[in-house]
Amino acid sequence: MKPITILQPQKTVFGSGCIQTFVDDYLSLGHRRLFILTAPPILPLIEPAIKQLKDNGVNVEVFQNILAEPTLNDFNTILGIAREFRADSVAGIGGGSVLDIAKLVAAFIKSDQKAEDCFGTGFIKKKGLWLACLPTTAGTGSEVSPNAILLDERDKLKKGIV
Repeated sequence: MKPITILQPQKTVFGSGCIQTFVDDYLSLGHRRLFILTAPPILPLIEPAIKQLKDNGVNVEVFQNILAEPTLNDFNTILGIAREFRADSVAGIGGGSVLDIAKLVAAFIKSDQKAEDCFGTGFIKKKGLWLACLPTTAGTGSEVSPNAILLDERDKLKKGIV
């Protein structure tokens, strides 16, 4: 068998205590404006980590209203909130939909491209913000893939951005 090299993501951590590893790693990087995407059932579980980040001078904005398959309109609304906050980093903590939106926010926040122009593979022109994906469900693999799925309301189809 030929060797396999995986370059995405840069770091993968498994096991108990990963949220503390995330906080420690984040604080060592020097970012100061973290946009966290999550879902309502997860928020109480991560509040201690958010408090620790804030206690260490990090401005944190939490968006917790990703409740179903995200649409293109949902994404554009969330991207606007992240831009208004002036995030310098993004974390998705949740299931596949949360992680997909986090990846897209990180990719498009400083871009003049529109998500609807990037459906397919290889259309994003430049690297985005620092991103961490912390899965809370098993099975999607979103935390280790460059793929993100949105529901395009116009065509009534799920579409991917890679």
